[in-house]
Amino acid sequence: MSFGDSILRGAALLLLGSCARPTQVELRLFPCGLAEALPVSVDLDVQGYDAAGTALAPLHASFPLAAGVLGDGYATVGLNRPPGIATADFTLTWHDGAGGAQVVMHPALEVPSVGEVLELGAEMCAPIDSSSSGGTSTGEGTSTSTSTGMTGSGTGSSTSSGESSSSSTGDGTSTGTSTGETTESSTTGEPSMVGAACNMVNDQFFCENGGPGQLGTLLECDNNIWTAADLVKRCNLDVYCPLETGLVEPVAVGCSGLGAFDWACVCQDKVPLECIGDEANCVGNDRITLCIDDGEGKMIRTKGVCAVLCIDDDIAGPLCTGN
Repeated sequence: MSFGDSILRGAALLLLGSCARPTQVELRLFPCGLAEALPVSVDLDVQGYDAAGTALAPLHASFPLAAGVLGDGYATVGLNRPPGIATADFTLTWHDGAGGAQVVMHPALEVPSVGEVLELGAEMCAPIDSSSSGGTSTGEGTSTSTSTGMTGSGTGSSTSSGESSSSSTGDGTSTGTSTGETTESSTTGEPSMVGAACNMVNDQFFCENGGPGQLGTLLECDNNIWTAADLVKRCNLDVYCPLETGLVEPVAVGCSGLGAFDWACVCQDKVPLECIGDEANCVGNDRITLCIDDGEGKMIRTKGVCAVLCIDDDIAGPLCTGN
């Protein structure tokens, strides 16, 4: 079956009906779960980098998905491998027929050689509203997700029961509401919402209380209940805490970011190291350092690589974001 060629900028990517050509990298795009039975289109954004980390020209296109495209469980895209590309950030935005959309990000993936396959799964899909693009809110649009959490930096967990929600807006602010019995997060003093209901079709992950200068809690929707995510399973250390961060035997301890997307896992050394002075800052465009109280008055250094961008609030500190 042939679906024609929907061509991205620079003819770099082609939507195919079967496996990619031998001269291409085969990308397998696994769809997010949406309100409709199947998505009707997908936007694909690729930001490539060379071996030195220099950004290449970005690629973007939208593919309509005719009946049968997802018959084998994924859409196949052939990537004409850009010269010099080594790694890339892949962002997929899936749209259903009712106007709903979900985004999934795959940051800092190694781009394989031509003739090989790269699978882009749907494990970390997050809902976005119709005014958002690429998983970030714009203008007056908001993105909303219910959330619960655990505390980071190994200081215990916080719980709540009842319904709760948190939202992130285009101006970089976030709000949260909660009903029912609630306890406070031991790292931030903000309400935590472990135990609140979530929808496994629409809700995947959420970084709770991960605002500027704060170590947040990574949550995941498990059996339609928000729970503390298993950081060992959910934080890919090669992506979020690679060797170039300078960490020694890194251990994931939490997340930085606001809400359902544009967050990243952060880690500390296996033997925690104390911050020397005010180390909390952004290094380059995407590396973050946070100084977190270990609960005994000592500030511990944590580091990570943001999925999109690190920005630094002069007063509150750095965070990972897409804005």
